[in-house]
Amino acid sequence: MSRKKSSDDHVAKRRVPAPYRGIQVNFCKSPVCDNFDVPPQDGTRIRGRSATPDTRYSISGLAAGETGFKCKACGEILPAKSNRGIYCELQRISAYLTPHEPGCPNAQCANHGRGVISHGECYYPHGTSRHGTPRFRCKACRTTFSVGKATHKQRKPHENIAVFRLLINKMSLRRMMEVTGLSAAALYGKIDFIHQQCRRFMGHRESRLVDSFEQERLYLSTDRQIYICNWTRRTDRRNVQFEAVGTADNDSGYVFALNLNFNEQLHANRIEDWAIRCGDYRRPKPFRRHAHLWLAKDYADSVEATLRNQGRHGIEQCSDLSDAIARQYALVDGRADVESAEMMDKFQALPHKGMQVHNEYTLYAHFLLLEQMFRHVGKVRFFMDFESGIRAAFMAAFGQRVREHSADTWYVRINKDMTVPERENAKKWAGKAFETYGKEHPELESHWAIRIAMIKEEIERMQSIGKWKDRWLKHPFPSMSEPEKRVCWLTDLDDYDRDHQAALYNKASLHAIDRAFMQARRRLSYLERPIQTASARRTWYGYSAYDPYRMAQVLDIFRTAYNYCLPGGKKRTHALRLGLAKGVVALEDIIYYP
Repeated sequence: MSRKKSSDDHVAKRRVPAPYRGIQVNFCKSPVCDNFDVPPQDGTRIRGRSATPDTRYSISGLAAGETGFKCKACGEILPAKSNRGIYCELQRISAYLTPHEPGCPNAQCANHGRGVISHGECYYPHGTSRHGTPRFRCKACRTTFSVGKATHKQRKPHENIAVFRLLINKMSLRRMMEVTGLSAAALYGKIDFIHQQCRRFMGHRESRLVDSFEQERLYLSTDRQIYICNWTRRTDRRNVQFEAVGTADNDSGYVFALNLNFNEQLHANRIEDWAIRCGDYRRPKPFRRHAHLWLAKDYADSVEATLRNQGRHGIEQCSDLSDAIARQYALVDGRADVESAEMMDKFQALPHKGMQVHNEYTLYAHFLLLEQMFRHVGKVRFFMDFESGIRAAFMAAFGQRVREHSADTWYVRINKDMTVPERENAKKWAGKAFETYGKEHPELESHWAIRIAMIKEEIERMQSIGKWKDRWLKHPFPSMSEPEKRVCWLTDLDDYDRDHQAALYNKASLHAIDRAFMQARRRLSYLERPIQTASARRTWYGYSAYDPYRMAQVLDIFRTAYNYCLPGGKKRTHALRLGLAKGVVALEDIIYYP
């Protein structure tokens, strides 16, 4: 008996992944190309041919299991991605924005689903219950209900503040148990509670960004950081490696998003069984139901590919930063998927709990979330780490705004291997060059005018590097945190004059997100950089997490405290500088948030 054809069989015959819930990221990502932000036609195949021939793209095979497209206008080969997978990842990382507020319990009432905080006009205060918890009455249906305190089931709620404070000040969990007298189970329960309260607090504050956040312009920096989980079994001493992507405002320092490529809610065995029974492995990766997740066969294929390519691009000493950039371009060009730098090797494993997400899908979801937050911002300028996956994710999310000239992005590459004396020397020589230039050009009356003039000269000397001939500028003003820097403008549509271009190059920096990542390393014992063992690539660190979900939790907790509770210069927090808070938020205000 023949099996009835399912909708997934029909999807597998498509030549491109269909749009999903308004998401379509499969198009040419070169801003100067006529096909930029224009997806291929998604007609189904009939007897090996497309029902509607595409005049813009042609199918291009990549590695085994991969599907790509070739842009007929500029010749670029683009890896295809699952729009459904990106949507699932976007739903995961943006779930905290959905308010979880108490409201009218009457499902038939017009106020059902409207919280007492965000829709206070819908309710009357109605005294307290016999336990002292506030009561409210719905104005529409007159139903009364009580709103219990967040800590109403806890026996020692006063310990929450201590645990919160110790957690963000790099105390290990075992030392916390000694200081507070809590058992391991009680301590983990309080961390779960603190994480829940941080998500509620941030969800309420940042839902305003989506609804009504207005700024004339934002200058943002985006980078990634790698975190390692310890092995849990002596017989399998392989680490699990995750990647967090973050974006921060360079002016205020506010971290808008910090996302780890890990989904704790999924069960790998169940999804693996489904993939085998339903023949998901037989489909090209972009057409799979769970294309965004690392499955067992994906892991095995990646390890095999890593072994095949071992030594092909060995580590070589680069003479300067330009050589390092050229080498990075060569590595990107050699990938089967230019948007993914993620390769497993024999020293890495998949997590035993939850599921690891392909990092490019987390990148796409990250920028789509930012696009929602910045819809009311006049102009957004991103300075991002030199990685093709970040570039592709930005172009997919902000493509329309790039065409409208309200969004721009730059690669920024920094030499982080310089010693402190070398950094001091680079800054010293840059200062002398600045003074000399000012003396040679007395007509330039201000420091700003001198900076712009020097950058304009560097624009004329820009160097084209790599297969794609991207033009890189040598930034003439190093700092201790960024001692040697190259900048590449990826969305240059030749519509700004030289002074405007120089002013934008002058702004190029990753300092805000790099500072946030540095603070995360210094404040969270889970995220301390591990020590490499003698056994090749395997690493172990006594304070690192064994459960990746705990790592995701402390990242959320850290972002909340970093933005709202930890004052910097002039006793001002990052949220206060951005205008999302009126002062320093006490830890108690988060712990007792309704």
